[in-house]
Amino acid sequence: MKRVIFIMASILLLVSGCKNTNPKDSEELKKLQEENDSLRLAGVKQNEEYNEMLSLINEVEDNLRKIKETENYLTEQSQLGGELNQSARERINNDMQLLAETLQKNKSQISKLQGQLKSSGIKSDELEKRLAALVADIEEKTASIAALQDELERQNIIIVEQGQRIQEQSSTIEQHSQTISHQDKTLNTGYYVFGTKKELEQEKILVKGKLMQQGYNQDYFTKVDIRELQQVPLYSKKVKMLSTHPASSYKLEKGPDGNQTLVITNKAEFWSISKYLVIQVN
Repeated sequence: MKRVIFIMASILLLVSGCKNTNPKDSEELKKLQEENDSLRLAGVKQNEEYNEMLSLINEVEDNLRKIKETENYLTEQSQLGGELNQSARERINNDMQLLAETLQKNKSQISKLQGQLKSSGIKSDELEKRLAALVADIEEKTASIAALQDELERQNIIIVEQGQRIQEQSSTIEQHSQTISHQDKTLNTGYYVFGTKKELEQEKILVKGKLMQQGYNQDYFTKVDIRELQQVPLYSKKVKMLSTHPASSYKLEKGPDGNQTLVITNKAEFWSISKYLVIQVN
């Protein structure tokens, strides 16, 4: 936020003296305006992601409260044993099935939240603490409900097939976690390429000076994990960014030999608009 205020203040100062500005001042003003716009877009995007994660956490917490209420009811019924009629037994079976499904849904949501928080670049102690508390609550609920299930089976209040649902969840959750992991990897996969205008045109990445969105040679790109890529040596003194990335999220550094290197200063912001990086070199 301080950075945004500083940039906006700088813009106002430059605008106030626009009558006496030279071309260099105008270029600086344009750069500051672009950086300010990029910061605004990144701020809006992060705010939307934060609210989405907060909403999902509230939903999981609400589900846990419902699980607790159902668990209390089932515990009371287990203490009645043989006094239960058929209708009560059917309700208990249905409630146990609902508990198993709700627990699985909560675990899936937690996995999704962990992936979102990791990829968003948002640093929030509140979200991290609430997420850790939810993980602990779900683990405790899984254990206590499994114990209750064992007791209900022992009393023949629920059928064995139904009782197996929660115990079998571990393999289901593991498969789901693998799916989430794959989705997380896909979410954080990016591609970059740099080359001369002629090279990019040969690969149909650039056609008549226009960057193509499809029809190009995918194999010509380098596949990377956007969370790990920090810089790209370009081996050229003149470079031109063809793909769109916030100006405040990167810089071009000139080495002793005069060649440029792309340095990504804010990974989440840099890849927020496009997962494809295309640079023309001369």
